[in-house]
Amino acid sequence: MQRATASTITDIQLDDLYERLATAAELARTSGRSLREQLETIHRLCAGEITPGQARIEIRGE
Repeated sequence: MQRATASTITDIQLDDLYERLATAAELARTSGRSLREQLETIHRLCAGEITPGQARIEIRGE
């Protein structure tokens, strides 16, 4: 799959990006884990390796 650009990105992709960034910001503010663990999870979230729901579970240790 080719990376989206400003001229090719869809509304669905924008919604997904917004959700990932909003989740990353939420997790950075609320996590009780070490900074390194937080950043690793947030990096994987923003890279698309995990979903926002998976990131929340990982950060909160649920």
